[in-house]
Amino acid sequence: MDTPDKQTRIVEARMKLKARFEEKMKMTPSVDDDKPMRKGNLNRHGMPVIPPGQTITTKWPVLDLSSQPDISLKDWRLVLDGEIENPAELSWEEFMALPQTEDTSDFHCVTTWSKLNIHWKGVRLLGLAALVVPKETATHILCYGEYKFEPLFLLNE
Repeated sequence: MDTPDKQTRIVEARMKLKARFEEKMKMTPSVDDDKPMRKGNLNRHGMPVIPPGQTITTKWPVLDLSSQPDISLKDWRLVLDGEIENPAELSWEEFMALPQTEDTSDFHCVTTWSKLNIHWKGVRLLGLAALVVPKETATHILCYGEYKFEPLFLLNE
């Protein structure tokens, strides 16, 4: 999967998407831009570590339906389609073969808890976007999961 030509194409696609997203982000200011809404210690981005209304937790709250779907890794699929140049369907093995990134960051939940300095490892959304190349007309990402879980994200965020 990692031929030099394919790696070059992926890097070029990522950089092109990154530039496009950054340009759109300049035109859509949000509360997490350069005007901190709270005082206190700053994080690596220069923003307050704890956003307004948040409480630090040392636990990892689990918010689910008390039932997890039983899907074998053999049957697991990630389907990428819609307003993209290269629709794809990835098995678990293909997904895990994509470049992995490690990061330590804070997690701020909409239910008002924050957990700090969490170590993450996985495939970046930008890596998936580079693989499928969203069209200029694409504006959102809609995810479909078990139990009709369907989060919607603005593409430029």
